[in-house]
Amino acid sequence: MKKLRILEVASAFEPLKGGAEKVVGELSRELALLGHQVTILTTDLYVAGHAEAKIGEQTISFSKNGKRASIRVVRVPNKLFLAGYGYAPGVVGWLKQHWNEFDVAHCHGYNRHATESALFFLNGKLPTAFTAHGFYHSSKRRLLKKLHEKFLGSRAARSASCCVAITEDDVKTFEQFGVSREKMVVIPNGVEVEKFAAKQSGKNEFEQYSPYVLFVGRLHSSKGLQFLAEAVKELPCRLVVVGGDAGFEKNLKQIVSLHGTEQKVVFAGELAERELVKAYQACSVFVLPSEWEAFGVVLVEAMAAGKPVIASNRGAMPHLVKEGVNGFLVPYGDSLVLKEKISLLLKDKKLAAKMGLAGSKFARQFSWKSVAAK
Repeated sequence: MKKLRILEVASAFEPLKGGAEKVVGELSRELALLGHQVTILTTDLYVAGHAEAKIGEQTISFSKNGKRASIRVVRVPNKLFLAGYGYAPGVVGWLKQHWNEFDVAHCHGYNRHATESALFFLNGKLPTAFTAHGFYHSSKRRLLKKLHEKFLGSRAARSASCCVAITEDDVKTFEQFGVSREKMVVIPNGVEVEKFAAKQSGKNEFEQYSPYVLFVGRLHSSKGLQFLAEAVKELPCRLVVVGGDAGFEKNLKQIVSLHGTEQKVVFAGELAERELVKAYQACSVFVLPSEWEAFGVVLVEAMAAGKPVIASNRGAMPHLVKEGVNGFLVPYGDSLVLKEKISLLLKDKKLAAKMGLAGSKFARQFSWKSVAAK
């Protein structure tokens, strides 16, 4: 296999803990373990001022399964926020000097200045792949979204040599953008399946909350936590919420207070990987009641840990949750149905175990080794 000089471009990266950022990091590490030379070009969007997000260049060394490798991270400043779109002219400035040092590029993220400016600049210079990691899914700022889609988003997608769809839903959107099917390939996001499946040694502090329902993700109104909080208020379990605040934690705590369930809901915040694995492994049911998900990596993580899952019937989640096999799908915002499905899995231990086993088998196809090879 030819060793490639690979450039990954993303508007945001670690230490930001988000789905797309995690994908970029894990994919880059896996490609480096295969012997490729990987550079990540990113900005300080969302992490400006963070000690781990210094402007400039750094090398991240790591080891996995006894094998050592490293990736290079180049971070340029983001000048304007612009509702999360960002503005980082340094991306193209850096590319002008270094683009010919690479064999191939992979740009990540739809509706992001760094990604789109890179796609336009690299068009005709390098073979370039584009992964959107989700498109517009709400009616907020509809006019601006339509204008962006027409003049920037769809053009950026068409300028890529290849568009990587993480589900068939992405294929439909790319086709609407005018991207031919021949320029697309479907490759799902990956998960460190082995890590979530391996039993942790020592005491699991999350067992003190058992039985409990687990949520992992950003604390944002679109995640449906308000409905989950209502669903569990009369159930014989606790709710453990894992994730950083994205502008909704205060409101969520007020909702919990109105329900009078402060003692039932545990706000665990962001967790280190070892503790996150423990949280998955000790829960009874995992729930992702989101308005929409581009993929839903946390669902696969929960399945890898052998847990039954419940998710909304929107976005990419129905591609992962097979109704009655590895979990249940519920209408978004329907607290009553959510309550019924959680209650069923809490009562029927055999069904929960059966779904957990089916989920663990299903999750194996999403190992990073498999995804990186594709």
